Amino acid sequence: MKSARNISTALAASMLVCGTLQAESMEAKLSHNDMKMRIGFPALIPTGAAYPTLEITSDYEAEGAYELEVIRESDGHVVDRFSGTLQHGESVTLLENTQASEPGTYRLQLKYILGDRVLYEAFYFTVGLEQLRAHLPGTGNFSEIVFPGPDGQLIYIPDFRGNHIPDFSRVGYKAGREPIPDVPVRATLSPLPGDNAPQIQAAIDEVSAMDMDENGFRGAVLLTAGVYE
Repeated sequence: MKSARNISTALAASMLVCGTLQAESMEAKLSHNDMKMRIGFPALIPTGAAYPTLEITSDYEAEGAYELEVIRESDGHVVDRFSGTLQHGESVTLLENTQASEPGTYRLQLKYILGDRVLYEAFYFTVGLEQLRAHLPGTGNFSEIVFPGPDGQLIYIPDFRGNHIPDFSRVGYKAGREPIPDVPVRATLSPLPGDNAPQIQAAIDEVSAMDMDENGFRGAVLLTAGVYE
């Protein structure tokens, strides 16, 4: 029999009252028999498998409340909601006997309400990697953590904490959706000995004072080749 891999995280706050240290916290423990729960590794479960379970334990000295939303990341749809209260030392296990029926990445968004304090925590998992990659050519050498979707946009598969490869697809002028405009040069500079900041700033100020053209640009400052200290 496989033993469940348990990952525990605690969100804790403390305050000193009349010389007594009082802990105010709730702890969430995510468990699954097969899903990898390691930083940097995709948290995957097959379609039809059981959800990971979530055990919440309260160390809060008074009654504390929790709220859990299961959110599908692709469209933000809330698949399920849970809420309740816990006294100090009490625990509750959520998502038992729940099956993953639809492929996609899901976020378990937790909210802890401890008196006048609100804390947040989140876990992630992805269902049905094979279905998500079914459109890819069978001979392709594609990673599990990032691959092209049916529309050509990259799909990123997170680990259980939501970490994934950075998305550079929107880098560039206007998120890379428009070509860089051809703005006319209004001032040209060459490097001077010593500090070049004053002449660069003066050129920027000069162009900034010009009227905008029909495309909404005043002009560009061109720095010729060289070293500008």
